Amino acid sequence: MTAILLGIVVAGSPLLLGELLTRILGLHDEISRKTIHVLGAVASATLVLFMTQQQIVLLSLIFCVVMLCVRRYKLLKSLYTVSRKSYGEIFFPTGVGLAALVATDARSFACAVLIMGFADTAASLLGTVNVNNSIRFWNKKSLHGSIAFLLVATVLLLGVTDIPVATSILIGAGLTLVEFISPYGSDNVTVAVAAAVVLRLL
Repeated sequence: MTAILLGIVVAGSPLLLGELLTRILGLHDEISRKTIHVLGAVASATLVLFMTQQQIVLLSLIFCVVMLCVRRYKLLKSLYTVSRKSYGEIFFPTGVGLAALVATDARSFACAVLIMGFADTAASLLGTVNVNNSIRFWNKKSLHGSIAFLLVATVLLLGVTDIPVATSILIGAGLTLVEFISPYGSDNVTVAVAAAVVLRLL
């Protein structure tokens, strides 16, 4: 029970911090969401330091329910000022829980969650830069956003695992494709799970 309570504090802190920063500093809508996204990924990656696989899955289920309530009543300004349609805040704990189920060790879990958090954020933020001159696809995602995802995912694979450079680039490219075809924030699930699966197979 102690581990679950500590996990709630750790996993919930990014939500509270992001909300405070949004209300105090007036962060741009996308910046506020991605701030929570990155902080949430870092917090989730640390859960393996004091929680078991089963406890992380249980914590993820708890946060899925919490985020459904938050979405229903629009409790957090930092998550619901963007105009685009996204269910990323619900997919996020789902992805963390499924990654915990799939991953065979703490390093693989942490890497999968960090890729989901940092690479997706890089793609989203850079994808909004120079909108008029960027190459955009049918799903409104941009070429330089996908390149950013590839670079960040590859760097994380090289930094967290001992996978060779060429293999890391190939995995990064595969995860970039997964992110590219995942709509409405579902990449929080698909990327995390795909990364965990690949790392488990290697």
